[in-house]
Amino acid sequence: MKEQDIRIAFQHADLPVPPLPRELIKTLSPISDLNFCSQQPIASPYDLPQYLPEILQSNDDFFSLGQTGYGINNLYFYYYLQWNNLTLAIQQHWGGAYINHTKNKQKLETYFSLLRALLFQVHKKHNNFNGKLIIVDSVIHSSGWGWQYSDNTVKWHDKDQSILKQVQTVLSDIA
Repeated sequence: MKEQDIRIAFQHADLPVPPLPRELIKTLSPISDLNFCSQQPIASPYDLPQYLPEILQSNDDFFSLGQTGYGINNLYFYYYLQWNNLTLAIQQHWGGAYINHTKNKQKLETYFSLLRALLFQVHKKHNNFNGKLIIVDSVIHSSGWGWQYSDNTVKWHDKDQSILKQVQTVLSDIA
């Protein structure tokens, strides 16, 4: 898959383009018009509680993104990534019949800007992590962040501000 093909698909839907790690783009295959995945989908991307344990059990790189939801007012953007000692699961409002498209697009653009900055930090510092960084940021399911250690336990941290901002603050302290 080419980065340009993904960008065009998102632009045709009048949606902002999320960060696309270049190393993983070539592994993506289209599942549908606005759904791309590096492997056969594990479950419906809407079903994060089923998806996340499957991703966490593997050490293989994984990337899946697109839209999910049901009905006319329940569309969500999902972004599942396992790469560079990071497991990231994001579900954000994407659109729907009763959502202000312009406002929602601006909100997603701001969110993607934070995500780009976070992925840049992770890419630079992942070799210095003491464990695998786990970030779950969902408007549908429980959210949080923490470190998964070699014994597969996850030490979750309190969520006292935006998850992405909180993780960026922690990453700034890692050499």
